[in-house]
Amino acid sequence: SMNIKYLLLRQDVLPHFSLCKNWNANKVHKFLSDNKDFRIIYNEKQISIFQNLKFQYHFYAVKSKQMAVIDQPKIEFQKINPVKYLVNISEVDQPFWLVFAESYNQGWQITKGATKDIINQQINSYANSWYLQKQENYQLVIEYLPQKYLSLGLWITLSFGGLIMGFGIIKRLRDD
Repeated sequence: SMNIKYLLLRQDVLPHFSLCKNWNANKVHKFLSDNKDFRIIYNEKQISIFQNLKFQYHFYAVKSKQMAVIDQPKIEFQKINPVKYLVNISEVDQPFWLVFAESYNQGWQITKGATKDIINQQINSYANSWYLQKQENYQLVIEYLPQKYLSLGLWITLSFGGLIMGFGIIKRLRDD
């Protein structure tokens, strides 16, 4: 199962320019057109665009690192800001990998709702994932932790900058 939203099929690529020696764009087009998981949304002479109807937004579950998407559990999420998500997971009937389809970075961590020993691991060569073993419902907070340090540093910098400016203004008023 591939987790891409759109697939662009160019029918003007000649076989000798392809890595696949048996490339046949017409066969690929027919395969995608007949596949219930794809819907054609644009079709002109040399270009077709297919929409993956099973595309999973941001969070989804897989049974193994080989990326076989599973229907259970039910995952709902709320984006609080670009670096913080609330994730509710219900109907858990087996251990699974929770996949967060953002570029992998160890800074993405579960900060609430699961034990601290659940480590963020790279999956599918780009995404973040956590292995959740317990067969229970989860209410997770997933955050990009380096942003907390950046925000704290910015607050400290602005505070000290304000203090220095304040002292400068007071000194100047006293000197006058």
